[in-house]
Amino acid sequence: MVQTYVPTFTETFASLKNWVVESLKDPAGSPTEYIPDNVQLVPGGGVRLVVTRGRRRSNGEWIAQSGRMRSLFRQKYGLFLFAARQIPKGADATSPRRHLWPALWTAGVVDDKNVWPNSGEIDVMETILSVAQRPDFTSRLMIRSTVFPPKFPKPVAPWFASVPSDASPAIKGFLTAEQWKQPHTFAVDWYQVRDGAGTVTDVIFDFYIDVLVSESGNLVRIDDPTSAPVKLHSYSLKQITEEHNRTETPTVPDWKTLDREWSEQAFVLNVCVGGAWDPDKKEITQGTWQPPTDGSADMILDSVKSYQRTAP
Repeated sequence: MVQTYVPTFTETFASLKNWVVESLKDPAGSPTEYIPDNVQLVPGGGVRLVVTRGRRRSNGEWIAQSGRMRSLFRQKYGLFLFAARQIPKGADATSPRRHLWPALWTAGVVDDKNVWPNSGEIDVMETILSVAQRPDFTSRLMIRSTVFPPKFPKPVAPWFASVPSDASPAIKGFLTAEQWKQPHTFAVDWYQVRDGAGTVTDVIFDFYIDVLVSESGNLVRIDDPTSAPVKLHSYSLKQITEEHNRTETPTVPDWKTLDREWSEQAFVLNVCVGGAWDPDKKEITQGTWQPPTDGSADMILDSVKSYQRTAP
């Protein structure tokens, strides 16, 4: 593999040469707004997405504040790695971190012609506590369904799909409470499969945890660089879309159409607060929620990196 991008999260980041620090209300409908002040550089390297209680809005409700950023760099296919020093994860159902929804993901181009998720989304790592206090994180694709209006509807219509399904155990990875306290690298390797004649026969998404690319260009385990990593998940786009269309509605386009439509992907980092899945989010809107003051609600990234496969 050949390295294609390494941000440093230093002064070049602060001048916005490599990243867009977003300022917007959370598009998923949670009581969160992303503001530039909540994206901060870490002395010595790294970036911190800070979660704060937020502010009272003109309608009297509170809205939490957090950080969200996306790279100007984009790439179609290849290896995307997120090196996370800290992922905010609720310890139990009473923890103030239970409302947090940190995510490391990629997004395709979004413009007037490419309404989300028409150009693709890869969720490399998402984790929440409030759904059954579960200890897992999920890795899956968000793709458009065959019910796809030209403009983003309000309220959101069912024109996108989690593939595999959000309810599927296949998308889950597990870490213990102690493991969540440790740094981890989450990665996806996205590539086409070709037959002997050069025809594309499938698209594969391999997900990993705690991996790096060695000096020789091989993907290896962080704790044992002499060993190849075990895949956390491996999705055949052909297989998972065909399975989805047999069992789920609305249906999704065939894998060839999706492969053609998906654009180059950008890195996206954010911590959301609350959401449709959060049964206690009224604590946030009523202003009674107080995030931890010790920084444990924040997400810290040391780096993101990307690679492209070299020809055999």
